[in-house]
Amino acid sequence: MPSQDLKTQDFKKQVCNNIETEVRPQVCELSIVICSHNRPRGVEELIGILYPQIAGHAVELIVVDSASNIEAAARLREMTSAFPQSKLIRLDSPGVSAARNAGLHVAKAAWIAYIDDDEIPPADWIFQLKQLAARLPLDCAACGGNVIPLFPAGTTCKPTPRWLDYLSTIDREGEFDQTASLRFPIGHSLVRAAALRDIGGFDLRLGRDDSTLMSGEEVLLLRQLIARGWKIWHSGWIEVGHKIPVERLKRQWVRKRAFWEGVTTVRMLTIQSPKELRRLAFQTAIKKPVLAAAAMIIWDFWEVDMRLAFLQGVDMALSNTASITD
Repeated sequence: MPSQDLKTQDFKKQVCNNIETEVRPQVCELSIVICSHNRPRGVEELIGILYPQIAGHAVELIVVDSASNIEAAARLREMTSAFPQSKLIRLDSPGVSAARNAGLHVAKAAWIAYIDDDEIPPADWIFQLKQLAARLPLDCAACGGNVIPLFPAGTTCKPTPRWLDYLSTIDREGEFDQTASLRFPIGHSLVRAAALRDIGGFDLRLGRDDSTLMSGEEVLLLRQLIARGWKIWHSGWIEVGHKIPVERLKRQWVRKRAFWEGVTTVRMLTIQSPKELRRLAFQTAIKKPVLAAAAMIIWDFWEVDMRLAFLQGVDMALSNTASITD
């Protein structure tokens, strides 16, 4: 059985094949941030795709280990130590918002590209990002791209539109200001570092950790940026594939995901907009009994079960909210 050192050397040799030089850049043009929790294989695949694109260029690769287990943490250390343009940050507590803030804290470039460790970028992804950063208007704080689901082989499940949303699917043509109609994947995005730092980064009260499907950190982030006058764009020129685990194609998973979306929505509105929270509470009181009755008969029609699960999450979160004020 080969040693870990030999495995790392083989990995580096494979990734760096056809790369003549590796020069640490003096001026960083782009910071790539990968946040990972117990998924070293995904990071390894990403590095294998990204490093040939960044080697010798003014691009840095930041891997944030969000409290991975001992084995995964060791593998991340081995991978990142093999490449001079990569940097590893270790956090002792899991949480995607904290991990993204850690990447923001050390990033040297004016633009940060966030990519999740279960995504697959194309061979020209870095080139397209640099071109995009150069042409985005000065009032643009962030630009999202397309995220196309990569289903397991032999998949027969056909997710509905709401289900695809919960799988973070985005497929929009063109390049445009989407401030008024947001569909933004923070896990595949280009963000202006100065704008993100100005609002204090991601709110630690939102975002997934090791025990929940809490999300919403990007929604609150965008609201805060827009409130300060920034614009949010979309570009179909940047696109990644998103590996979908088979368990996310089960109805049980999407109901749980919808439930936590309801919890997330209440928490986000509690932080930023109590008036909207009052409106949501009123709507939930009206809609929940109707959907509960409908779910007993036609739970899989019109995505009734997902809509009900969302309202159940809202209701549970509201019951834990001390007060709802104007």
